Amino acid sequence: MFRRVILLGPNHVSHQRGLLVTRFKEWNTPGGALQVDTTLAKEVVEGCSVARWNENTADEAEHDLELMLPFVHAVLGSDMPILPMIVSFQDDQASVATAAEYLSTLAKDPTNLWVVSSDFCHYGARFGYTLEDAGVVRDQRPLHTQIQDLDMAGVEAIKGGSAPFASYMASTHNTICGRFPISLVLKTFETAGIPISVSMLKYAQSGNITSDRETSVSYVAAIGVERE
Repeated sequence: MFRRVILLGPNHVSHQRGLLVTRFKEWNTPGGALQVDTTLAKEVVEGCSVARWNENTADEAEHDLELMLPFVHAVLGSDMPILPMIVSFQDDQASVATAAEYLSTLAKDPTNLWVVSSDFCHYGARFGYTLEDAGVVRDQRPLHTQIQDLDMAGVEAIKGGSAPFASYMASTHNTICGRFPISLVLKTFETAGIPISVSMLKYAQSGNITSDRETSVSYVAAIGVERE
């Protein structure tokens, strides 16, 4: 039985770097408010050297974790405490390791449910990313099929852990907006010594595009459980 939901999302708006912890005491959803575990939030900021309070204006302007909360509320109810955090490390692997070391204690508590917010490939001229940027040769198949192949390779890398995922990102530069929270949660459970089995539940694209002049965004739903 879960007693807390820890949410990790990417940074789209804040100028701060670090593990950014919400100052708000509650977050609203269409179904009602969810209460923040303010005691744990304070412990993270005081106990983790790379954690700091997020600015309220940045929390209000951010859009990723808010998309997760209606599902949390609908499935787990309004009494489930949450801890929303924005992962703003860029490619600072030392800070990722520091945060993972601290969070590994929370990973060892099976009553904590971890939720990571991320889209997958943002494709097209609008996003400055094409198959050429990924190092992929365009073939005769539909473009959206090759984009799916690129994303599925990313899912397989995530299944392998933080090192394979880092190698995948270095070679493809896939525009996965949540690559840093994904990396952090993988590193956290590895640091905790907990092997995770990842399964994909659903894959979709915003549109089946046919040329680089068009744009699409990919979406992956996946679940990770402790491997037996």
